[in-house]
Amino acid sequence: MKKTFIATYAVLVTMSLFFIFYAIPKYTRSIPADGVEPDLLPLALCWLLLFLSGLMLVKTLLSKDDGQPSPLQGGQLLTVGRNTVALMLVMPLMHYLGFILGGIVSMIMLQLSVGQRNAITICVISITVSVGTYWVIWHILHVPLP
Repeated sequence: MKKTFIATYAVLVTMSLFFIFYAIPKYTRSIPADGVEPDLLPLALCWLLLFLSGLMLVKTLLSKDDGQPSPLQGGQLLTVGRNTVALMLVMPLMHYLGFILGGIVSMIMLQLSVGQRNAITICVISITVSVGTYWVIWHILHVPLP
């Protein structure tokens, strides 16, 4: 069980660092206006996630193993790691393809990795989720997307 927690917290620390030092500075545009910078909330949340996951990682490393079997087997952890790497690779791709096409690519990759093989289902879900998310973020929240 301890190995599972260590792997989980290590992934959270890695993702937090990725977002803090690469994704948020690169993909958040500064808007010249009075008020709060657009990257304030995402950076604050990533720093909080980094702090909490780092704290739990240190706590887990310093604790004794409880001897319980891991709820996730090696293959499941490999799937989680593969999906995480795939999503990290899609983020820079969104800059070039745009949010909708990049979202469709990421949704297709995630569905294929969890075993979905029906092409119609994959297309419908990928397009619906990407376009729906874009519409909500752009038209309701008024947040510019790539």
